[in-house]
Amino acid sequence: MNQKTPGLVVALGVAGLIPFALCGLGAVVTDQPYAGRALLALVAYGAVVLSFVGAVHWGLLMGLPEPGVTDAYLPRARLLWGIAASLIGWVSVLAYLWVAPSIALAVLIAGFVVMLVLEVGWNRRDLLPAGYMALRWVLSVVVVAILATVLVLHLFSARVVLGGFMP
Repeated sequence: MNQKTPGLVVALGVAGLIPFALCGLGAVVTDQPYAGRALLALVAYGAVVLSFVGAVHWGLLMGLPEPGVTDAYLPRARLLWGIAASLIGWVSVLAYLWVAPSIALAVLIAGFVVMLVLEVGWNRRDLLPAGYMALRWVLSVVVVAILATVLVLHLFSARVVLGGFMP
C-alpha cells in the first residue's frame, strides 16, 4: 500500500498515550485506593486500545476485494488476530478482577508485543499503509514501557514519591 499516514492520525495516536501516562503515573504515585483505581483504569484503557489496534486491520481489509480461495489465508488470519486483540484485552480486564493486577498487565504487554510482531510481518508483505509501522513502533514502545514500569513497581509493591522510591 502506498498511502501516507495523515498528520491527524499521528497527532491522535500520540494523544492516545496521555491516558496511559496519567493512569500509569496514578497507579504508582498515589496511595490506595486511588492507586488501585488508576491501575484498573490503565488496564481497561489498554484493553480498549488493544481492541482498537485489532480493529484497524478489519478496517484496512474492508475496502479490499474479497480474496479468492487460494489466497484467503492471510486476510482471514488478520481478521482473526483483529478479534484476538479484543479477546486479549478482555482477558486482561478479567485477570485484573479475578486473578491479579500484575497478570492483567502482563497479558496486555504480551498482547501489544504480539500485535506488533504480526504487524511487522504484514508490513514486510506490503499490507500496511506507508508510515503506519513507524507510528505503531513509537506508540507500542511507549505503551509497553509504561505497562512494564507499572508492572515492575507493582510486583515490588513500590511507590514513586517525589525524589525517589518508597517500598
